[in-house]
Amino acid sequence: MTSKRKEPKKLIENITSEQGLSILNSLWNNYPEFRKQIEEETEKHLADIDCDEVYEEVRSELDSLNEDDLFDRSGPSQHGYHDPSEMAMLMIEEALKPFQDQMERYFQLQKQNEAKEYCKGILKALFTYNEEADSQFADYATDCPGELFGLILEDWNKKNTIKKYKEEMMDFIVKECKKWSKVKIR
Repeated sequence: MTSKRKEPKKLIENITSEQGLSILNSLWNNYPEFRKQIEEETEKHLADIDCDEVYEEVRSELDSLNEDDLFDRSGPSQHGYHDPSEMAMLMIEEALKPFQDQMERYFQLQKQNEAKEYCKGILKALFTYNEEADSQFADYATDCPGELFGLILEDWNKKNTIKKYKEEMMDFIVKECKKWSKVKIR
């Protein structure tokens, strides 16, 4: 009787991200001869930032926010009353946090171009959400996208040290987020 082994691709497709990270760490620690290949693959993966793909991911996350969740989280609670507008802001901040964290990781890795492209995707998503979102949830979050747009841009601007990137960001905002193009980058 022969044992059937799982095909490697199916095995890889069925592990969690935590398991994948654990396996990668094990390979890194136990097989130093593979470190160069791991670093090269990681560099390729991190360098492949498409502003429009980031935009799509962020926009999808924002569009998934709904009024049922908002109403479940707002209103009276044992800790007092939670205003729906404030809760909408909190929910949008929570949805954006993983994207802001990824932008921060690019800065930590000294990948300012990638941080710029990632930031552009986030900003474009906030702008178009503000302009196009047509849901009861969005009605409660009317000021939120603009406020977060400014805060995220300010955070990026503080960490970015390349003047050319500041100019590129302003050109992008004028082109893609025209109504909000009065923001200043110093």
